[in-house]
Amino acid sequence: LIGYAALGTICDVMPLVEENRRLVTQGLEQMNHQPTPGIAALMEAGSIDTVDTYAAGYVIGPMLNAGGRLGSQNHFMEVLLSEDHECCQTLAKELFDLNRERQNLTEDGIRQGDEQVEDSLKNDKVLVVYLPTVHESIAGLVAGKIKEKYHKPTFVITKAEHGLKGSGRSISVYHMFHEMAKVAERYPQLYSKYG
Repeated sequence: LIGYAALGTICDVMPLVEENRRLVTQGLEQMNHQPTPGIAALMEAGSIDTVDTYAAGYVIGPMLNAGGRLGSQNHFMEVLLSEDHECCQTLAKELFDLNRERQNLTEDGIRQGDEQVEDSLKNDKVLVVYLPTVHESIAGLVAGKIKEKYHKPTFVITKAEHGLKGSGRSISVYHMFHEMAKVAERYPQLYSKYG
């Protein structure tokens, strides 16, 4: 399981020092020399010959993540647990396709968000972008890209099953949670919950 531990360490962007460095080094070696059926299938689906930190963090990790964002993570966990090569290949292909869909949805959300900012929010200190059709699971990804482009704290609000749901990304000088707490104190009915 050291390969999975390495994958988790890389995808969670943990510092690659001390035991993390050793764990990742040994895990990458294991994934490259004796990959599990699932890792082998994900490598094939992602057109990866060698798993390094880039391939783990920017190819395999996002495919696995897409399963939870746009599908059922419980269903896709089987790609990591199964010893059945054919099953793993089928699931890896599904994850690859879901990740492509997630990328397209994210790009579309970024485009819509950019239009709103340019049309009417450009002078705001904090960007609050309402994108009702953006899937709630990618709102944070969209907020992150908009924050990077405009270097302003950004909230993306979308329609969810039980009302509106938002995700935010901030810059170092703006403590998003503290600012949300101030708003909640002044307008307690505004949030049903936040964190």
